[in-house]
Amino acid sequence: MHHPDERQQQHHSDADKDRPRSWTPSPISLKRVGSLKQPPNFHQAKKKRRCLWTMKIMFWIILSAPYEDPKWVIHYNCDALLFTLSTSHGFPEPTVSWKSPTGTSITTMELDTNTYTYSVKSNLTLSLNSTQIEAVEMKLKAFY
Repeated sequence: MHHPDERQQQHHSDADKDRPRSWTPSPISLKRVGSLKQPPNFHQAKKKRRCLWTMKIMFWIILSAPYEDPKWVIHYNCDALLFTLSTSHGFPEPTVSWKSPTGTSITTMELDTNTYTYSVKSNLTLSLNSTQIEAVEMKLKAFY
């Protein structure tokens, strides 16, 4: 994937870590016009594939667990859009869920045995059409 669009949420005080928080950034509008080289097995190696798409994304993050503020990065190419969210130094083990009608997600969690806190990384991949509007929601919850 190419062209990362990195955004990081503002930091909150330690007192805010235990309160449920949510972020609703402004809608993201992504436009991509570009060309990709076809694989070399094609009969014309110099032939290029054009891609053109416009996507408007409404994106929410709901964090109901005592974790650091999440960081998110967006990577995209002609075929897909990849959201990556990560957070760390939290306890207990969280539940991560994505609400997206068309995406697939993969979440990994790691326990630091020195601090007994969890780090979480979650990816959501959306396949791209020529024009689409998508609403995406990510929830991270901890149950006590």
